[in-house]
Amino acid sequence: MRHVRSGRRGFTLVELLVVIAIIALLISILLPALAKAREQARRTKCLSNQRNLIMAWMMYAGDNKQHLVSANTWAVPPHPAVPGGGLCGYGDFKNPPTFFWSWVEGGNAPPFDASPTVAAGKLWGYVHNYQVYRCPGNRYDQYCHHYSINGTLAGETCGVFGKTFLTLGQIPHPAAVFVFIEDYDIRGYLINSFTSPIYPGKGFGDSPADFHDGGTTISFADGHALFWQYVDPRTAQLSLSGAFGGVTNDVPQLEAWSGGPVPPGVTQ
Repeated sequence: MRHVRSGRRGFTLVELLVVIAIIALLISILLPALAKAREQARRTKCLSNQRNLIMAWMMYAGDNKQHLVSANTWAVPPHPAVPGGGLCGYGDFKNPPTFFWSWVEGGNAPPFDASPTVAAGKLWGYVHNYQVYRCPGNRYDQYCHHYSINGTLAGETCGVFGKTFLTLGQIPHPAAVFVFIEDYDIRGYLINSFTSPIYPGKGFGDSPADFHDGGTTISFADGHALFWQYVDPRTAQLSLSGAFGGVTNDVPQLEAWSGGPVPPGVTQ
Protein backbone atom coordinates (compact mmCIF):
# COMPACT_ATOMS: atom_id res chain seq x y z
CA MET A 1 0.00 0.00 0.00
CA ARG A 2 1.36 3.38 -1.01
CA HIS A 3 1.29 6.33 1.43
CA VAL A 4 1.02 9.90 0.13
CA ARG A 5 2.62 12.53 2.31
CA SER A 6 0.68 15.75 2.68
CA GLY A 7 1.96 19.11 3.86
CA ARG A 8 2.66 22.64 2.78
CA ARG A 9 5.62 23.41 0.67
CA GLY A 10 7.73 26.28 2.12
CA PHE A 11 8.91 29.29 0.20
CA THR A 12 12.04 28.90 -1.75
CA LEU A 13 14.90 31.33 -1.21
CA VAL A 14 14.19 32.97 -4.55
CA GLU A 15 10.53 33.55 -3.64
CA LEU A 16 11.50 35.08 -0.29
CA LEU A 17 13.95 37.40 -1.99
CA VAL A 18 11.27 38.49 -4.48
CA VAL A 19 8.83 39.27 -1.65
CA ILE A 20 11.48 41.26 0.24
CA ALA A 21 12.34 43.18 -2.91
CA ILE A 22 8.67 44.05 -3.48
CA ILE A 23 8.28 45.26 0.12
CA ALA A 24 11.42 47.34 -0.16
CA LEU A 25 10.14 48.86 -3.40
CA LEU A 26 6.80 49.74 -1.80
CA ILE A 27 8.55 51.34 1.17
CA SER A 28 10.77 53.39 -1.13
CA ILE A 29 7.67 54.64 -2.92
CA LEU A 30 5.61 55.37 0.20
CA LEU A 31 8.21 56.98 2.47
CA PRO A 32 8.74 60.14 0.38
CA ALA A 33 4.97 60.56 0.09
CA LEU A 34 4.56 60.19 3.85
CA ALA A 35 7.40 62.63 4.51
CA LYS A 36 5.83 65.13 2.12
CA ALA A 37 2.46 64.75 3.85
CA ARG A 38 4.04 65.32 7.26
CA GLU A 39 5.83 68.42 6.02
CA GLN A 40 2.62 69.74 4.49
CA ALA A 41 0.87 69.28 7.84
CA ARG A 42 3.67 71.12 9.65
CA ARG A 43 3.56 73.92 7.09
CA THR A 44 -0.20 74.26 7.47
CA LYS A 45 0.09 74.47 11.26
CA CYS A 46 2.89 77.02 10.97
CA LEU A 47 0.80 79.18 8.64
CA SER A 48 -2.01 78.99 11.19
CA ASN A 49 0.42 80.19 13.87
CA GLN A 50 1.49 83.07 11.65
CA ARG A 51 -2.12 84.11 11.04
CA ASN A 52 -2.85 84.05 14.77
CA LEU A 53 0.23 86.12 15.56
CA ILE A 54 -0.39 88.68 12.83
CA MET A 55 -4.00 89.11 14.00
CA ALA A 56 -2.71 89.66 17.55
CA TRP A 57 -0.16 92.18 16.23
CA MET A 58 -2.93 94.09 14.43
CA MET A 59 -5.28 93.97 17.43
CA TYR A 60 -2.56 95.41 19.67
CA ALA A 61 -2.21 98.34 17.27
CA GLY A 62 -5.98 98.77 17.17
CA ASP A 63 -6.12 98.91 20.96
CA ASN A 64 -3.21 101.37 21.21
CA LYS A 65 -4.08 104.19 18.82
CA GLN A 66 -2.33 102.45 15.88
CA HIS A 67 1.01 102.23 17.74
CA LEU A 68 2.98 99.06 16.98
CA VAL A 69 4.16 96.58 19.56
CA SER A 70 7.96 96.64 19.61
CA ALA A 71 9.85 94.10 17.51
CA ASN A 72 12.56 94.19 20.20
CA THR A 73 12.68 91.94 23.26
CA TRP A 74 13.42 94.32 26.11
CA ALA A 75 12.97 92.82 29.55
CA VAL A 76 10.22 93.98 31.87
CA PRO A 77 11.70 96.66 34.16
CA PRO A 78 13.53 96.36 36.49
CA HIS A 79 14.98 93.22 34.89
CA PRO A 80 18.46 93.67 33.33
CA ALA A 81 18.50 95.23 29.87
CA VAL A 82 19.04 93.09 26.78
CA PRO A 83 22.09 94.31 24.79
CA GLY A 84 21.25 96.37 21.69
CA GLY A 85 17.69 96.67 20.57
CA GLY A 86 17.40 100.41 20.06
CA LEU A 87 14.96 102.06 17.66
CA CYS A 88 16.61 102.79 14.33
CA GLY A 89 16.62 106.48 13.49
CA TYR A 90 15.82 107.66 17.02
CA GLY A 91 19.15 108.54 18.61
CA ASP A 92 17.54 110.02 21.73
CA PHE A 93 15.58 106.88 22.51
CA LYS A 94 16.13 105.43 25.97
CA ASN A 95 17.21 101.77 25.86
CA PRO A 96 15.58 99.95 27.51
CA PRO A 97 12.44 102.10 27.55
CA THR A 98 10.66 103.00 30.76
CA PHE A 99 7.43 101.63 29.29
CA PHE A 100 7.68 97.93 28.42
CA TRP A 101 6.10 97.23 25.02
CA SER A 102 8.01 94.28 23.59
CA TRP A 103 6.05 91.53 21.88
CA VAL A 104 7.99 88.99 24.00
CA GLU A 105 10.41 89.59 26.84
CA GLY A 106 14.13 89.30 27.33
CA GLY A 107 15.46 87.49 24.27
CA ASN A 108 14.82 83.79 23.98
CA ALA A 109 15.41 81.36 26.84
CA PRO A 110 15.51 77.57 26.28
CA PRO A 111 12.03 76.11 25.77
CA PHE A 112 9.76 74.96 28.52
CA ASP A 113 6.00 75.01 28.80
CA ALA A 114 4.44 78.48 29.18
CA SER A 115 7.82 80.22 29.09
CA PRO A 116 7.64 83.48 31.07
CA THR A 117 9.63 85.26 28.35
CA VAL A 118 6.66 84.68 26.04
CA ALA A 119 3.92 85.17 28.63
CA ALA A 120 5.37 88.54 29.70
CA GLY A 121 5.11 89.93 26.15
CA LYS A 122 2.41 92.33 25.01
CA LEU A 123 0.90 89.86 22.54
CA TRP A 124 0.26 87.14 25.15
CA GLY A 125 -3.08 88.68 26.06
CA TYR A 126 -4.22 88.22 22.46
CA VAL A 127 -2.64 84.79 21.81
CA HIS A 128 -2.76 82.95 25.11
CA ASN A 129 -1.36 79.71 23.68
CA TYR A 130 2.32 78.92 24.04
CA GLN A 131 2.43 76.56 21.04
CA VAL A 132 1.36 79.32 18.63
CA TYR A 133 4.77 80.95 19.18
CA ARG A 134 6.56 77.78 18.08
CA CYS A 135 7.01 76.33 14.58
CA PRO A 136 6.22 72.58 14.41
CA GLY A 137 8.89 72.25 11.73
CA ASN A 138 11.73 73.42 13.98
CA ARG A 139 14.09 70.44 14.09
CA TYR A 140 16.44 72.10 16.59
CA ASP A 141 13.97 73.28 19.25
CA GLN A 142 16.50 75.49 21.01
CA TYR A 143 14.32 78.46 21.84
CA CYS A 144 11.00 79.22 23.49
CA HIS A 145 9.71 81.05 20.40
CA HIS A 146 10.59 80.45 16.77
CA TYR A 147 9.39 83.67 15.13
CA SER A 148 10.79 87.21 15.08
CA ILE A 149 9.35 90.56 13.97
CA ASN A 150 10.74 92.66 11.12
CA GLY A 151 13.19 95.21 12.53
CA THR A 152 11.64 98.09 10.57
CA LEU A 153 8.51 97.77 12.75
CA ALA A 154 9.42 99.48 16.03
CA GLY A 155 12.76 97.70 15.97
CA GLU A 156 16.43 97.99 15.04
CA THR A 157 16.19 98.50 11.25
CA CYS A 158 15.49 101.76 9.42
CA GLY A 159 12.61 101.68 6.94
CA VAL A 160 11.95 103.72 3.84
CA PHE A 161 11.98 107.05 5.71
CA GLY A 162 15.27 106.42 7.52
CA LYS A 163 13.51 105.51 10.76
CA THR A 164 11.76 102.47 12.13
CA PHE A 165 7.96 102.59 11.73
CA LEU A 166 6.11 103.23 14.99
CA THR A 167 2.48 103.23 13.81
CA LEU A 168 0.40 101.32 11.28
CA GLY A 169 -0.18 104.51 9.30
CA GLN A 170 3.55 104.93 8.67
CA ILE A 171 3.82 101.60 6.83
CA PRO A 172 3.72 102.53 3.12
CA HIS A 173 2.31 99.28 1.69
CA PRO A 174 1.03 96.96 4.45
CA ALA A 175 0.35 94.10 2.03
CA ALA A 176 4.02 94.13 1.00
CA VAL A 177 5.76 94.64 4.36
CA PHE A 178 6.38 91.48 6.34
CA VAL A 179 5.90 91.27 10.11
CA PHE A 180 6.67 87.76 11.41
CA ILE A 181 9.28 85.43 9.95
CA GLU A 182 10.79 82.16 11.16
CA ASP A 183 14.12 82.81 12.85
CA TYR A 184 16.88 80.58 14.19
CA ASP A 185 20.32 81.50 15.48
CA ILE A 186 22.85 78.75 16.03
CA ARG A 187 25.05 81.15 18.01
CA GLY A 188 22.86 80.53 21.03
CA TYR A 189 20.62 83.58 21.27
CA LEU A 190 17.62 85.03 19.50
CA ILE A 191 17.09 88.53 20.84
CA ASN A 192 15.52 91.77 19.66
CA SER A 193 14.14 92.28 16.17
CA PHE A 194 14.88 90.49 12.90
CA THR A 195 17.45 92.80 11.30
CA SER A 196 16.02 93.02 7.81
CA PRO A 197 18.07 93.60 4.65
CA ILE A 198 17.51 97.03 3.11
CA TYR A 199 18.28 97.86 -0.55
CA PRO A 200 20.89 98.68 -1.84
CA GLY A 201 22.49 96.31 0.65
CA LYS A 202 23.79 93.06 -0.80
CA GLY A 203 23.23 90.61 2.04
CA PHE A 204 20.91 89.51 4.81
CA GLY A 205 21.17 90.91 8.32
CA ASP A 206 19.59 88.09 10.28
CA SER A 207 18.90 85.04 8.12
CA PRO A 208 15.49 83.40 7.69
CA ALA A 209 15.30 79.90 9.13
CA ASP A 210 15.08 76.56 7.36
CA PHE A 211 12.27 74.78 9.19
CA HIS A 212 10.35 73.72 6.07
CA ASP A 213 12.70 72.10 3.57
CA GLY A 214 14.03 75.19 1.84
CA GLY A 215 11.44 77.80 2.73
CA THR A 216 9.72 79.76 5.49
CA THR A 217 6.29 80.95 6.46
CA ILE A 218 6.00 84.73 6.58
CA SER A 219 3.15 87.12 7.44
CA PHE A 220 2.41 90.67 6.37
CA ALA A 221 1.11 93.90 7.89
CA ASP A 222 -2.28 93.62 6.16
CA GLY A 223 -2.94 90.29 7.91
CA HIS A 224 -2.14 87.69 5.25
CA ALA A 225 0.48 84.94 5.49
CA LEU A 226 2.16 82.74 2.91
CA PHE A 227 4.86 80.15 2.41
CA TRP A 228 8.01 81.56 0.81
CA GLN A 229 10.02 78.96 -1.08
CA TYR A 230 13.63 80.06 -1.39
CA VAL A 231 14.99 80.20 -4.93
CA ASP A 232 18.57 79.82 -3.70
CA PRO A 233 19.43 76.66 -1.70
CA ARG A 234 22.16 78.58 0.13
CA THR A 235 19.51 80.59 1.99
CA ALA A 236 18.38 77.50 3.89
CA GLN A 237 21.91 76.99 5.24
CA LEU A 238 22.62 80.53 6.47
CA SER A 239 20.94 80.34 9.86
CA LEU A 240 22.73 77.05 10.55
CA SER A 241 26.15 78.54 9.81
CA GLY A 242 25.91 81.34 12.36
CA ALA A 243 26.90 83.82 9.65
CA PHE A 244 25.61 87.39 9.74
CA GLY A 245 25.00 89.15 6.44
CA GLY A 246 25.05 86.16 4.09
CA VAL A 247 24.57 86.83 0.38
CA THR A 248 22.14 84.74 -1.71
CA ASN A 249 19.72 85.30 -4.57
CA ASP A 250 16.83 85.55 -2.07
CA VAL A 251 18.10 88.81 -0.54
CA PRO A 252 16.33 91.12 -3.06
CA GLN A 253 12.95 89.53 -2.38
CA LEU A 254 13.19 90.03 1.37
CA GLU A 255 14.46 93.57 0.75
CA ALA A 256 11.30 94.21 -1.25
CA TRP A 257 9.21 93.00 1.70
CA SER A 258 11.20 94.72 4.45
CA GLY A 259 9.76 98.22 4.27
CA GLY A 260 12.73 99.90 2.58
CA PRO A 261 13.36 100.75 -1.09
CA VAL A 262 12.29 98.05 -3.54
CA PRO A 263 15.16 96.59 -5.60
CA PRO A 264 14.81 97.05 -9.37
CA GLY A 265 13.01 94.20 -11.11
CA VAL A 266 11.63 92.66 -7.89
CA THR A 267 7.90 92.28 -7.32
CA GLN A 268 6.54 93.08 -3.88
